[in-house]
Amino acid sequence: MTNTKVTRKALLLSAMSLLLCISMLLGTTFAWFTDSVTSSGNRISRRIR
Repeated sequence: MTNTKVTRKALLLSAMSLLLCISMLLGTTFAWFTDSVTSSGNRISRRIR
C-alpha cells in the first residue's frame, strides 16, 4: 500500500514538472517571436588614417 502511494506521488510530481517545463518553453518561444525592436539613425562609421 505504501509503495503504491509513493509511486503515485512520484508520478504526479513528474507530470507537474513536465507541464511546468513545457509551459515555460512555450512562454519563452512566444516572447521570442512577438518581441519587436525598431531602431533608426544608426550609422556605422570607420576612421581612415
